[in-house]
Amino acid sequence: MLNQKGIVHLFLLVAIAGVLTFLVISSNAPLREGIFNILYPKPKSEAANPWDGVPDLPIDYNLSTEQWWANNPFNPDSPNSNTQINSPDPRIDVQAAHGGDIVAAYNALPATGGTLYLKPGNYNFGSLLVATKDNVHFLGETGATIRGTIRVICGTGPNNDWLDYGKFNLAVHQNQPGARECFTSRASNYYFKNIIFDGQGQPNELFYASAAKNVVFDGVTVRNFTTPCDTDPSCFPHGGNIECNAGCSNLWILNSRFEGREQFAVYFDGCHNCGIVNSTFNDNYRAGIGVFLTNDDFSYDLNNNNNQFDPDETRNANYIAFYKNNVDSVYTVVANSGKSMMFARNTIGGSVIPYRNTARCSQKYLPLPLYPKYTNTYDVVRDNVLGTGFSGNYGFMRIEETSHNVGCPVGDRLGTVGKYIVVNNTVNSAPGGYQFIEHEGNVEGPNVICGNMVNGSLSPQNTS
Repeated sequence: MLNQKGIVHLFLLVAIAGVLTFLVISSNAPLREGIFNILYPKPKSEAANPWDGVPDLPIDYNLSTEQWWANNPFNPDSPNSNTQINSPDPRIDVQAAHGGDIVAAYNALPATGGTLYLKPGNYNFGSLLVATKDNVHFLGETGATIRGTIRVICGTGPNNDWLDYGKFNLAVHQNQPGARECFTSRASNYYFKNIIFDGQGQPNELFYASAAKNVVFDGVTVRNFTTPCDTDPSCFPHGGNIECNAGCSNLWILNSRFEGREQFAVYFDGCHNCGIVNSTFNDNYRAGIGVFLTNDDFSYDLNNNNNQFDPDETRNANYIAFYKNNVDSVYTVVANSGKSMMFARNTIGGSVIPYRNTARCSQKYLPLPLYPKYTNTYDVVRDNVLGTGFSGNYGFMRIEETSHNVGCPVGDRLGTVGKYIVVNNTVNSAPGGYQFIEHEGNVEGPNVICGNMVNGSLSPQNTS
């Protein structure tokens, strides 16, 4: 048995060994990192190396909807999941350097971009910040609130004409100087983190992008917006809190909260590789949550490939995810006139039509023989839960071939829909005669329908 002196000596030896170990570890960064990784292993999504800016993700148009989503880094259930994003230098404290003036802070960034850091407080900038630089990040502390509209575009053109949708479309169509280069290069690498967007009761978008790519909203809150359609029945009913068009791609909304108001929360026209993940939406939207459309105006055979449209030139929405979101009661959750939609694992309080896909024909090139063919097929709708289906006239999913082909010429110019997978969805409460899936017109097959439940029983529309 150790006496008191032996205990003291043992304590000193342990202390000396501890100090030596600390010195070795402190002077050896790889060893230190290895030990800490063993003691405190990081989740896979956090262990991955951060992206240097919003990643410019390539799109393999040969992948199925399931393959695309399984490998997407913005899928929280993918082994490749990684939403860590490093922000560029220089970093400007907007409050300290410019008294909270975001426009002045943005203008002070070099042409190569940088990061605007927002401490808690309100940041007002009138109505509009026009952003044409690449690589601009907005990082907020809790309580940082932006009041105004951010307009991102590849360039403004002569006399700011390109800020007008119609004039920019005409410039691209006529191949005016710089227009097609702007359209194809696109504004890139915009990141919004931990920011409140407050509309102050005004009918403005918080974000509107044209010819933009690689944009991420993560952990943002949208509140206090309105829509002119509340008071003006003749309004254009296609507004959204966040909008994009004219060749937008790789736009993502993650871990965010939308409190309204507008026609839609998100309005993406012709977006490729885009989505909304793990976000919450209240019932303060007039028409629905997400709308993903065919942007026929900006489908162009840009490489003059004998009037053949490549997949990236065909601007129907393509490879879209609406995944693991929570939605209050709304009329339509997602309205889609695109293809390869992953609508999965969402929880919906109530809806007349949770998911809707419509065919779309091209009218842009009439009466010329040049036109794109829009095949709005290969949707995957699975593992969603709907609390209440409000109408027996419309089902959980509605597929429409004729509605948006009205007025189009006959033949192979007509758009197509179908070839979908609808599995393991649940409707907890629905009126009698509830049709889980409704078809309008010609819907292509084969289609997979199985495991869907209505009022506690398997839907009779299941085919397997």
